[in-house]
Amino acid sequence: MLFSKNARVCNNGKYKKYSGYLKCADCGCSMYREKSPKVNYPYYYCGNYRNKKGCTKHYINELELDRLILEVLNKEIDLFCNVEADIEKVILNSRIEYQADLENIRK
Repeated sequence: MLFSKNARVCNNGKYKKYSGYLKCADCGCSMYREKSPKVNYPYYYCGNYRNKKGCTKHYINELELDRLILEVLNKEIDLFCNVEADIEKVILNSRIEYQADLENIRK
């Protein structure tokens, strides 16, 4: 994913995390990375707002984005790890229902 066609590299050769992947939820424009001198971490801003083309000021800081992505990944991993147990539960319930139906048919 990091080296796909959407990945962006700065003029100094450094890779900017999430650059080329983020879109504004309202207008669909790309989000651009900026680092304010007032804070130690970068923000991503809506390109239409930045270019004064009618979108409102949307931004997210990179630390919050890291936290959200980690949270989603952990949920996906939990789902994946629990899928075997869930399948076994479904199979067990199906067998129980099958046995109950079979007994009703025999009566």
